[in-house]
Amino acid sequence: MKKVQNLEQLLLIGCLTGRSNFSSHLYCVSATMLTWNESRHSCAENGAYLVIINSPEEQKLMSNFQMHVWIGLSVTEGVWKWVDNTEVIKEYWATGEPNNVNGIEDCVEILSGRPSQENWNDFSCEEKKHYVCEYEY
Repeated sequence: MKKVQNLEQLLLIGCLTGRSNFSSHLYCVSATMLTWNESRHSCAENGAYLVIINSPEEQKLMSNFQMHVWIGLSVTEGVWKWVDNTEVIKEYWATGEPNNVNGIEDCVEILSGRPSQENWNDFSCEEKKHYVCEYEY
């Protein structure tokens, strides 16, 4: 992955104003709504990846957005993995989640307005949502 050289580059990508810095990473909430796979590709095309949450502090930061957003977590053959193929270390599922309603909920969104320690929700990957790209700089 290429690193972001300057913040002006992000403005050209179409980020909302909700950009946040954390530990030499920059997070950008999309201005558009895409499916989970489209979101993943959009981030990659711009030198980023769908956000990978590696700490309670990063989870808290991701919980500040005022909309539901895709994160870089999905399930394959019963195993939840991040877009970099690493397994989940710490989970922040909302009560009753993951529940795989109708057997089609394989991707994860963060629910806005919920406590940061329990706001992950599995959802159909085909639904269009805003998403968070994570850039290194």
